[in-house]
Amino acid sequence: MIPHAFGERAVMKLMYAALLRASQSWRGVKITEFELRQLALLRNELNEQFAAAHAPAAQPINPASRSRISSREKT
Repeated sequence: MIPHAFGERAVMKLMYAALLRASQSWRGVKITEFELRQLALLRNELNEQFAAAHAPAAQPINPASRSRISSREKT
């Protein structure tokens, strides 16, 4: 067990995802329209966080804007 591995919000997201998956096979558990909207909002939030965490650190360099280095300049 890893202490402090998950915050309250992360555990809530995992629980909602587990309930959604389980409800597809259970007869007695139904997910309401409100809960489906909440899940969609959480999914969008997770996607945004993932995109922000995995975004490139720097913008790609445009080859036309690179300064040229010449051996005549002794660099």
